[in-house]
Formats: sequence, C-alpha cells, structure tokens
Amino acid sequence: ASVIISEYYGAREMQGLKYEVSTIFIAGSIFAIIVSALFYIFAEPINILIMTQQEYSEMYAIIGAAMEVHQQLGRGLSEAIYQESLALELKKRDIQLEQEKQLSLYYKGEVLKKKYYVDMYYNGLIIELKSTDHIISEHRAQLFNYMRISKTARGVLINFGEKSSRAERYLLNLSSRE
Repeated sequence: ASVIISEYYGAREMQGLKYEVSTIFIAGSIFAIIVSALFYIFAEPINILIMTQQEYSEMYAIIGAAMEVHQQLGRGLSEAIYQESLALELKKRDIQLEQEKQLSLYYKGEVLKKKYYVDMYYNGLIIELKSTDHIISEHRAQLFNYMRISKTARGVLINFGEKSSRAERYLLNLSSRE
C-alpha cells in the first residue's frame, strides 16, 4: 500500500492518493473492529487458562527437580525409580507431594465408583511420569483424559527416557466441561 501511495504522490495524482489513503483507513478500522471483537469473545477463556505466579513457580520447581533427578540417574530406568527419586528430590526442596493419589472421576457431574491413581499430585497439579524414547500423542491423551475426568486444570508430563529430561506443561479449561 505504501508503494502505491508513493506512486500517486510522486505523480501528483491527488485523487488517487486520497482514494488509497481512505481505503487504508477503512481497512485498518475494519481490522481493528474484528480484532477487538475477537478479543472480547476469547478474553474470558484465555484468562481462565492463565496461571497465578504461585502455580507457575510450583510447576517450574517440580520440573527443575525432575531435571536434577535425570541429571543424577540418567535415562533408561523404570518409572517407579524416577517417581521415588523425584519424590525424594522434591522433599529436599520442601515440596510435599502425594504419590499414587486417588482422584475421583466424574461422568456427567456424577462421581464414579472407579478411581484413578495419579503418579504424583501436588496442589491441583497432576504429574504424569514416563520413561520412554520419546513422548507420543497417546501419552498426552492419557494426561488430558486424566485431567478432564478428574476435573484437574493443571498437568505436567515428564519423560525421563530421552537424552535430556523432557517436560510438557498443560492447562485445561474446566469451565466449558460439566
């Protein structure tokens, strides 16, 4: 657009210049209205997914402890060894989490008799551990499903089986669920 305006200005064609400037102004105004409308529509769902500073700090403290465990043990061990080691590392950091915590599951607002035992749980955060060559979509789906049916908004998937430990953080919008 600026090239066209420059050409009109250089050729002293004021009618074409006025037309291009007004077109850009109208297009910019329409774009601003659309962006404002999208912000208005999506602002609440986005705000729901924003973690507090404390939640953010807790999640990163756990990931940092997992990195320390991986640095000490390396890769290739069983999940149970990493789970116990991570629990010890977190205890040294004054983070008291629960291992094999039983979570209630829900179906259409009703609590199910069947229970789920999460690898590790801390203050509204499901910690799912893996010891595999790489994280695959089924691992993510497992965590997402556990978060959804236990109505837990935060989850972290930690894999000790890769060359460097890998952690993926997830937030789930629970307000759109029953």
